[in-house]
Amino acid sequence: MAPKAILFLILLTFLAFHNSLSNGFVGDEVSFIVHNRFYAQPGHLRHLFDDKYLTRGEDVLFGNTIIFSSGSVAYRPVLSLTFFFERWLCSLAPFGYHAHNLFLHILNVISVYFVIMLLSHSQSAALFGTSLFAVHPTKAEVVSTVGYRADSLSCFFLLAAFLCFIRAERAMAVLSSRNCGGRGDLPRQSVPLLCVSLAMYFLALFTKESALVFPLLVGGYLYYMRTTADRLRRSRPFLMGIGLISCFYLYVYLCVFPNTTLSQMKIHARPLIHLQEVLQIFYFQCTEMLFPWKVKVVPGDYKLPLSSLSFVSVILGGAFYMLIMAMLIKMRKTKGPLPFFLFWFLAAFFPVSHSIPLVNPVAHRYLYVPSIGFFAALGLLIDRGIKRSPFSSGHPRLGLILKAGMVAVCLLKLNYLNTVWKNDDVLARALVKAYPEDKSGYQTMGILAFKRGNCQLSRWALEKSLALGADDPRVFCFLGYCRLDEPQVAEYYFRRAVRRYPYFHLPYKGLGEVMIRKGAFRQALIYFQKNLDLIQSPRVSDFGYLIFVHKILRQDQEAQRVYQQAEKILKAQEDLQKLQRLMLSSGRDVPEANIDD
Repeated sequence: MAPKAILFLILLTFLAFHNSLSNGFVGDEVSFIVHNRFYAQPGHLRHLFDDKYLTRGEDVLFGNTIIFSSGSVAYRPVLSLTFFFERWLCSLAPFGYHAHNLFLHILNVISVYFVIMLLSHSQSAALFGTSLFAVHPTKAEVVSTVGYRADSLSCFFLLAAFLCFIRAERAMAVLSSRNCGGRGDLPRQSVPLLCVSLAMYFLALFTKESALVFPLLVGGYLYYMRTTADRLRRSRPFLMGIGLISCFYLYVYLCVFPNTTLSQMKIHARPLIHLQEVLQIFYFQCTEMLFPWKVKVVPGDYKLPLSSLSFVSVILGGAFYMLIMAMLIKMRKTKGPLPFFLFWFLAAFFPVSHSIPLVNPVAHRYLYVPSIGFFAALGLLIDRGIKRSPFSSGHPRLGLILKAGMVAVCLLKLNYLNTVWKNDDVLARALVKAYPEDKSGYQTMGILAFKRGNCQLSRWALEKSLALGADDPRVFCFLGYCRLDEPQVAEYYFRRAVRRYPYFHLPYKGLGEVMIRKGAFRQALIYFQKNLDLIQSPRVSDFGYLIFVHKILRQDQEAQRVYQQAEKILKAQEDLQKLQRLMLSSGRDVPEANIDD
């Protein structure tokens, strides 16, 4: 029966995500994959282990192009290795990246099936719980986008580590039942399995930091699956190995390669408010899993609003949490797979519950690992409910119809959400529709419209995002460019962009253009030079404006110096010819701007 179940799950998962294979790159992926030279050459592999690896969070968006940086704010070298491999194999064709995502998810689906089956010995519960994990709409964010692969890749190693541990522990159980071997000895077949488990845990940690939940999962298994004292003694070397790996990783994460967003993780000054946020997020995420038709794409930095109505969700979130805790307490003596999977859900959800402050407190990708326990427990509970229902005897297929209906609802919603992540245009429209009072959709729409030269749409969308609380320097900067015909207004926006993030080069270029319109050429020179100092990949216009102002000020030697600098950097002969014409001009021709940020 297992081969048929696995084949069914593979086909179901492929059917659910086949339309994601045509997706492009969205959001941050354009910066850290398309424009990033870090992954372009195998020789850059050495930077996985030096200080060039980490990226400041804001640099991903506001820098020009990331040349020697992974695009990651946390130390995740195993994840970055996959991007090196794909850049070599697929270049910049998004199909290969998305195919890898789908393949990873299929492997995780198969692993989840084996975990549930090994612990519950229930074919129907394992098949149903795994089907929900495979096609639930909350999986769209992880599988349909390249940038959030860390969750599925880390889960792959985590499940491999857990399965190896289960197999080894079962071998120890056989040894204990036979009462053979010296006290504390490990069976021979367990040693390599435990070593592989530790290796997989090590890889999981250096893929994503949330893998630190593995020691809790192992502890929960040893407690809830009726492990004897003898088997616990035999597990001590393995538990010590987990502790050593965890301590080593924490040292690397906190001291050697500290997360560049740690300074932004601040608990609310009022603990009660922070507790309300945690419970509200718990309620939101649980309802998203229980009612899949409600799932919508979540903005990147979305925070649930705290209002009088949100108080209800806080109460319900607290009540649901207490209900799960009560079930765990009630079943502490009977133990078994149901309390273990409930424990899995709570333990895996804790690191992403905002209890430890997160820069982005709400995201569906955070549910990838916790949902394994949630859907496994749900499958076991529904199986029990169907068996005890008086309708099951007269309608034996009623349970199957109910399960198939839930999976079908998930499948339909998921197929739609996959298309939302197709490209930035579709994503922006979906965000505006789903969250008309949130700034994210308007901001993305405005930035895209500006890059396409549609200043009318860009101005409307960016001003709308500003009214809703946007403080992204790109919003101010692009509004400034849309208002260049009003120099005073444009200057106001450019200066706000500089105040918000002084290392973003483009506002300085805009200020230089404003100063040209005002006739303040010496001030323009300062701003154009600052732009050139900050930009990592200068273009012809960055040099052209400097040459133009030097020519206006009759500083021919300085203009020649800038041209010689351009010769060393610019590769296209056409670009150098433009600068040559500018050098030969009288200083009246303004260079053609080329803004592509």
